[in-house]
Amino acid sequence: MKNPATGKLREKAEALYRLKDSEGSFESFESDAIKLLHELEVYEIELELNNEELLLARNESEALAKKYTALYDFAPTGYLTINDQGVIVELNFSASKLLGKERGLIVGTDLTQYISSTDSRKYNDFFKNIFSSKTKQVCEIQLVSGKEDMEAHCLLEGIVNEEDTNCLIALVDTTQLKINEKELIKARNKAEESDQIKSDFLSNMSHEIRTPINAILGFSQLQGKEGISKEERKMYLDSINTSSKRLLHLVSDILDISRIESGQLSYAFNPCNINRLLDHLQAEFEVFNDNPEISIKISKGLSDEKCVITTDEQRLLQILSNLIENALKFTTKGTVEFGYVAKNDQLQFYVKDSGIGIKFAEQQLIFKRFEQAKQNNSKLYGGTGLGLSIVKGLVELLSGEIWVESEFNNGSTFYFTIADQSQHLSKPEIMAPVSTDLEGDLANKLILVVEDNYLNNLLLNKLLTLPEHNCQVLSAYNGQQAIDLVRENSNIDLILLDLNMPVVNGYEAIKQIRQINADITIIAQTGFGLPEDIKNIKRAGFDDYLIKPLSEGQLISILKQHLLK
Repeated sequence: MKNPATGKLREKAEALYRLKDSEGSFESFESDAIKLLHELEVYEIELELNNEELLLARNESEALAKKYTALYDFAPTGYLTINDQGVIVELNFSASKLLGKERGLIVGTDLTQYISSTDSRKYNDFFKNIFSSKTKQVCEIQLVSGKEDMEAHCLLEGIVNEEDTNCLIALVDTTQLKINEKELIKARNKAEESDQIKSDFLSNMSHEIRTPINAILGFSQLQGKEGISKEERKMYLDSINTSSKRLLHLVSDILDISRIESGQLSYAFNPCNINRLLDHLQAEFEVFNDNPEISIKISKGLSDEKCVITTDEQRLLQILSNLIENALKFTTKGTVEFGYVAKNDQLQFYVKDSGIGIKFAEQQLIFKRFEQAKQNNSKLYGGTGLGLSIVKGLVELLSGEIWVESEFNNGSTFYFTIADQSQHLSKPEIMAPVSTDLEGDLANKLILVVEDNYLNNLLLNKLLTLPEHNCQVLSAYNGQQAIDLVRENSNIDLILLDLNMPVVNGYEAIKQIRQINADITIIAQTGFGLPEDIKNIKRAGFDDYLIKPLSEGQLISILKQHLLK
């Protein structure tokens, strides 16, 4: 394109040349010609400068175009353009990634083929509205995924470009949001189910606690009524005793599940005679079983000479006892059999019954806490639903595994394994009461009972002064009284010392008592029975310990153990 100013100068110059030719002389116009040529040169320089500016502007424009193209192509948000027929005419890499194909294969195709059939109607409404209203439209749809096990979701935000009537659409990937939303819904449902299970558990727990307490209180009140025969009183006392044991078992279950969950459940590996343990359990449960239509059998996998392994005998006893008790509970007629077989370096135990069985769908749930509370079985057969979760925790504590095989209405067999822990055998860090049948009596042995609770103090006094034991007893209700009595009575044979007392507690009292009499036997009696509590008892210098609630048999056995050596 010619510069207008340059054109005028050129016309002027040509006119001067024509005048020169007509008059044959150029001198009269010399000054005008020189001036004209100077202006022409200036304009030519300006033209060159303009050309350079145009070239620079073009280069900058091309750079900006490349930058825009890069920003468009590599934007994290997907962008695409469709015409009024719904055909894709342009898209960036993010959009092609969302649609699952290369850009070259997508351009020229209809966008509807990438949208799930479940949302095709929703997209059609979006497409129709955006071209009819010429306003921004939003639509959330599910895309067709290339993988069967995956879902892809995105949010479409579209607006019509009025210059070429195409529609520019932004695609925002909402797949992870949808996944998170589903997970939140799943977690909420699980939390609601968990809350319901816990609510059912607490309701069931309330029933399980109140039932034995009701029997204890009711039959205790009847003891004071007139007109009740001796046989009835004995029956009431037996009921009180049974209900008390049931309540104690419940408390133990709650404590055990708490210790398992907090990782505070301890173990002590020692030699254990498996066959003798099974004999003991058979004898115990034959007494416990009051159903004459159920027989109890045992099966021993090793001879008596080879049946000693290293494990935690008390934990193994607890596992088997829980499983056998469950088998008897859910069996009305037939057989309950338990035993073991040797497999490589492990023993595989089993407890088999001919009871009601377990539905397949429930076989993995029964080892979870509170699950029985969901089932009708808790109402029919009683219990808190903690037993099997405790068993599972104890088996895992002994490095084993547990599983069940069962058919509904056709009995169940619980299996679990434990390994011989000989390589871990070491002297236990904590003491454990040992039951003995030492011959001899405790007559005239002087026992100092230190217990701040009046009723517990009275109970110990009565037990020790029964005619068959005939001990002499001194009583103290706090640690300071105990210290004073030891100072005044050098002939005390043994002290039963409570730990949690006013004035001076048991730990401080034993320090001062040892300064007065270093050789006197001192046995802790406490309601604190966690492993750390037992370690503290040993470190404090106690000779042994008793965990409340105490039975007469436990009390007398431990006294004989220390006084009749």
